[in-house]
Amino acid sequence: MRLNGEQLKRERQKKGINQEMLAEVLGLSQSMISMLEQGTRNVSWSTVEKMAVFIGCQPELITDNGEPSPYIQIMRDVKKLSDNQVEIVANLIKELCKKNIEENNGKDRA
Repeated sequence: MRLNGEQLKRERQKKGINQEMLAEVLGLSQSMISMLEQGTRNVSWSTVEKMAVFIGCQPELITDNGEPSPYIQIMRDVKKLSDNQVEIVANLIKELCKKNIEENNGKDRA
């Protein structure tokens, strides 16, 4: 996931956090933090979340497109559904997971 490097730097500095501190908390190098702020590297959503927690901002604030992760958006959307609809979605997810496991097991045998 691409970060909004300028926004990350702004939020980090606003909280008095230097690149070394952020790198240490995330288990990254200071040079990696620098590259993230320059927009030359991508990170996983879980790293974005850890970053946001440490800095004290919403993850969406430091992502390039400013949109929530698909996981967060799904959770927001599910809250709008009826109990019956939530059950349908839950069953669909179970089936998709089951199918994914079956497909991965088939690849292991090939």
